[in-house]
Amino acid sequence: MIAYKKIVTELSHPQALSVLIALEDTAVRERVIELATEFFSHIDEDTLADMLFQRLNAIDDIDLWESSGDGYYGYADPVEVAYEMLDETVQPFRDEMLKYRRLNLKEQEEICFRAIVRGLLRYGTEGSNECRGGVPDDALILVDNEIYDWCKEYPEIRREQIEKRLGIS
Repeated sequence: MIAYKKIVTELSHPQALSVLIALEDTAVRERVIELATEFFSHIDEDTLADMLFQRLNAIDDIDLWESSGDGYYGYADPVEVAYEMLDETVQPFRDEMLKYRRLNLKEQEEICFRAIVRGLLRYGTEGSNECRGGVPDDALILVDNEIYDWCKEYPEIRREQIEKRLGIS
């Protein structure tokens, strides 16, 4: 018989997922849920906020210039292109937050939400690339959108409460 660790390390990600889904033993399934939940609980707001800031600040100025202005398909407004680039950079962080929402892990979801807002706010004040310089309000518009979406999802929480908790009122 093949050793457990040896065979598991050779599985591709899709294969490993198929094996986990096929598990029939309730005790093993419960242990998988326990381990996954423990894994998901180890997220750090400061690290996420810093990662978002770094990624926003790393948007390549040349990409912005090449993607905007007159082009083959007509004129692309640099302000709109910059906003789209910022929004696309934030999207993986939103996806992470939505993963926690789907799993009903409210604490982790809120940590991601706060990290997104903090990363955007920091970029709005400290960002140094052309994307921020040309459209300094875009980060604030994205913050406003994030708070709006959060309030829409959780209507029992008022916007003022969120802004106060985040220190942006």
